[in-house]
Amino acid sequence: MVLALREAAEDAIPDAPQAVEYGALCFLKGKRASVGIAPYTNHVSLIFDRGAEMEDPAGVLEGTGALRRHITIRDKSEIAGLPVEEYVGEGYRLE
Repeated sequence: MVLALREAAEDAIPDAPQAVEYGALCFLKGKRASVGIAPYTNHVSLIFDRGAEMEDPAGVLEGTGALRRHITIRDKSEIAGLPVEEYVGEGYRLE
């Protein structure tokens, strides 16, 4: 699942620097981890540092914090039905 999400993110933001931070693959904007892919035992989270500011037309963003939102993916087959590239692109563009 992580590889499929990474490929989708790289398609959306091909020039974004990448690093592993906080146990997640992060796409950096300056020094900030703007978008992250975090593997867990039973799922993968696609994390948006400024997700609270994002549009959510598909209704898939989770979280209630002041800044971050995430999408929980439990099976690789779910990725095809999600607008991953659109969400990653928007999440990355936020200042």
